[in-house]
Amino acid sequence: MPGKKQGTSLKFIDQLKPIVPPIERGVSHLNRRMIEILYPKKLKERFTITIVFGHSRKKQYREAVELAKQAPSYHTEGKGRWLKHYAKYDSLSAAKLFELTSLLDKFITFEVLVQDKPLPYGQDLWLPLMWIFLH
Repeated sequence: MPGKKQGTSLKFIDQLKPIVPPIERGVSHLNRRMIEILYPKKLKERFTITIVFGHSRKKQYREAVELAKQAPSYHTEGKGRWLKHYAKYDSLSAAKLFELTSLLDKFITFEVLVQDKPLPYGQDLWLPLMWIFLH
């Protein structure tokens, strides 16, 4: 048979060139959404939700501040009555996120930021979506 080497048996599938390269060297040519889908480990930033709440005279306030300080990222802005606490959580810390929001629901209003941005339905849509990360 012409084109066939002695002792080798090539299948048709083995002769085809790969349609998709097995590994891409860089992902900079892809948009952010495609990187999230195809190469989630190469995405440098994680999905985050930040809980923002202000000062309160309620007794649960100190407990809420202590819980917020346990967040992977925590900082404050302002002073006195205008003090705001920012506790940022990712998928790995979803349990702590729900612990804080459960406490805050009882005594104070709070804001939910998604990827550090105020989005519509933050508390009613985005926050419940974090339940998928609980084990």
